[in-house]
Amino acid sequence: MLRPQDIQMLKESNISDEVRDARGYEFIEKKDCKNYGFKPWQGGDGLLVPLYNVDQEIRGYQLRKDEPRISKEGKEVKYETPYKDTNFLDINPLMADEVRKGKQAIFITEGAKKVDALATIGIPAVGLKGVWNWLGTNEDGGSTTLSDWRDIALKGNIIVIAFDNDVYTNPSVYKAMKELRNWLFTKKVHRVRFLHLPYDPNIKLGVDDYLASMHKENNENESERRQHTG
Repeated sequence: MLRPQDIQMLKESNISDEVRDARGYEFIEKKDCKNYGFKPWQGGDGLLVPLYNVDQEIRGYQLRKDEPRISKEGKEVKYETPYKDTNFLDINPLMADEVRKGKQAIFITEGAKKVDALATIGIPAVGLKGVWNWLGTNEDGGSTTLSDWRDIALKGNIIVIAFDNDVYTNPSVYKAMKELRNWLFTKKVHRVRFLHLPYDPNIKLGVDDYLASMHKENNENESERRQHTG
């Protein structure tokens, strides 16, 4: 069950009802968070976000709490991930077949909402839990690329890395983008592109925010056109 404010928030992120329902977002209370792998200090009332693999199976969850926790570094934790959960790629179930196809563009972005905003306009996207989470850990504790990438049609496609607009001001995000691009080159992906979102030092903008703003602008322009032609 979703609350009206949850529905409105997802709509404001340019996520259609069809894509929203395919994902299976739902409101949960703090007492139920343990059932999804969250520790007591992570729990709280909020929006539960199921995450899926290419086989349309739920691989895990994230939680967008109504009252975000503040980390030890003093930063707001917008999304909780179950403690010590492994990394994996997230696909909206409606796009599970699309990410296996060739001769197209596939986006790589951070977070399920951005995956779903792209799915709403028919663009297949792969979601990361964070900009570095295209990597996993091997048996020796070192970094390795996720085996999930074998399920994504990379070679022959245009791969668009669509991180937030702080990519050129946040050194870690910029480095993650460049290293992901370099790894894609090793996989014979010759057409890698970066999505350049409008930069504003006061506003962090993601692809979902950008699509929502374009949708709003188009609606306003259409309304104005009708007034002038009516």
